[in-house]
Amino acid sequence: MDILFEKISKQFKHVDILINNAARFRAGLMKEYDPDEFRLMLETNVTAPFYLARKTVPMMNNTNGGAIVNVSSFSGCFGVEKFPGFGAYNISKYGLWGLTEILALEFSELNIRVNQVSPSGVDTAMFRKAVPPGVKPDLSPEQVAEKILYLASDDSSPQTGANIMIQ
Repeated sequence: MDILFEKISKQFKHVDILINNAARFRAGLMKEYDPDEFRLMLETNVTAPFYLARKTVPMMNNTNGGAIVNVSSFSGCFGVEKFPGFGAYNISKYGLWGLTEILALEFSELNIRVNQVSPSGVDTAMFRKAVPPGVKPDLSPEQVAEKILYLASDDSSPQTGANIMIQ
């Protein structure tokens, strides 16, 4: 990733927006879950957004701030229904929410807003692979993209630290 950011910094003077939208999912009961798979899920769903934010902030700080939008999941929110076999994914998305909140706090002095969207089932290949046959998604990717674009835009300013749950 260091090479990627070196190329980005040479090609662009600044970055205005970072959208962290990578995710990893593998079902399994926690009592049987492979520790290596658990580590990989945390690395993808929490560590990578941390690293990308950390590397992007200096390129935002050279301008008038910026916006970071983390894409999480409804299943990573407190108080919503949980399902057996989704534990590792839930835990990683709880972690992303915590990361969003602390980055919002720490980056606010740099005029960088950090927010999150947490959609329920989105019609994606990952969703179709994760759920039993016949379970229908609640949302289209376009519906989620609308919320992401809102949080990335100046229209959502000065909001920071928000988690928009989409159902």
